[in-house]
Amino acid sequence: MAARSDAPSTDPSAEPAPQRAVFRMPLIAVVLLPVLAAFCLGPIATVNVWWSLLLLVPVLIGVAVLLTRTVVDGQAISVHGLRPTRRLRWEELDRLEFSGPRWAVAVGTDERRIRLPMVRPRDLPVLAAVSGGYLTFTAPPEPGSEAEPADADTPDGETPPAPAPAATPLAEPAEPTTPSGGRTG
Repeated sequence: MAARSDAPSTDPSAEPAPQRAVFRMPLIAVVLLPVLAAFCLGPIATVNVWWSLLLLVPVLIGVAVLLTRTVVDGQAISVHGLRPTRRLRWEELDRLEFSGPRWAVAVGTDERRIRLPMVRPRDLPVLAAVSGGYLTFTAPPEPGSEAEPADADTPDGETPPAPAPAATPLAEPAEPTTPSGGRTG
């Protein structure tokens, strides 16, 4: 029996690139942050009628968490949140900056900087796949793999021996001293 030509391929390299990626806060943050804020502000909000307006803070936190996201597609990177939507086309992107495990910062060719919420270094393969070729990503070689380049100065690519550490002379012990004006014996 012949295989159907419209059957999905099981080869992972044959899968089409995603058209769009959305990076947003986890659902637990949508629930946990407003509840925690309401719990902490509750005792203060019961003092007076005017203090009860503090209960709007958990609502604002929930709205901010729901709205904050980064949307990446083939044309641009868009950042949504409480502020107006900021958009940076792939042609205008100069580089992405990461400061440790923090959120990425997209830097435009005009030095405009846009923080990308929830985009971390581990998301670079997804960004490269969605960018449509504007962004490329090559995974770093794993430690112990044969991807390390051979040294060009040595014959046959052999690694030169490491230089021996320089010997440092040991300091001679200091002579014991007696305190001045003190008695001995």
